[in-house]
Amino acid sequence: MNRRASRNIGSEAYPSDDKPASIFQHYVGITLDRTQYEFATSRVISSGQDNGERKDFSAQSAKPRPHTSETIQLFCGDAANPSSWPKELQQAVSIAFSQEKSQYSSHAPEPERYVLALDSAYHFQPSRRPIFKYTHSVLHAHFLAFDIFLAPASSSRLRSFVNNFALRVLTPSLSAPFSNFVPPSAYKTQLRDAGYAEEDIAIEDITDDVFPGLARFLERRDQQLAALGLSGFLKWRISGWLFRWLSAGDILRAGIVVAKWKEKGLK
Repeated sequence: MNRRASRNIGSEAYPSDDKPASIFQHYVGITLDRTQYEFATSRVISSGQDNGERKDFSAQSAKPRPHTSETIQLFCGDAANPSSWPKELQQAVSIAFSQEKSQYSSHAPEPERYVLALDSAYHFQPSRRPIFKYTHSVLHAHFLAFDIFLAPASSSRLRSFVNNFALRVLTPSLSAPFSNFVPPSAYKTQLRDAGYAEEDIAIEDITDDVFPGLARFLERRDQQLAALGLSGFLKWRISGWLFRWLSAGDILRAGIVVAKWKEKGLK
């Protein structure tokens, strides 16, 4: 699993004949996993070649190429700690924002900015708070995420103790700090502390649409490998059991987070 924060800036695309409008103008992607970074980079290159153009994904230049609709930049780094970002990444973010300001008149509304943490924020160490604060106070961006939350406490003290113990045992395998697993109410408090207004924060529970399907996928993959006579893939079976257990929803819940940035003084 990886730590990843992605930024999707703007909604208007550069004019292009016979091509659909781009959904973004600038995209900055960050992952802590070197393998994922290299795979994503190869996909961007391949996509540009398939479309007859080469998208700019390098860390060295953040300027969009003529006649292309977007700038894509990928970095291998720790999205959880903006203060640790290398100079190239900080420069990419700075240039993207300065370009936005130059492209719009003072009377036009600013393009929307997003930070997307897709199945990653619960890995952030030591916590999500630095990226929440940076997203709101520096980027002036909406925060979007798929994240995992602590389920409501059981009415049984014994069951609560067992669930808490099980989660402490589980978190090392998830490469996630135990303190990152909080109920939605505490999650919203962290977003409010970062500057987002209560009325601009929404969390939708999608546990039933995530854990059961993931458990079935992992179990099916284990069966396929066994049918091929392959061994040594016990992790697939264990992962299937794990998510089948989590699908009951007694320990962890899965949800979609939307925190909208709003300029102070606006309602």
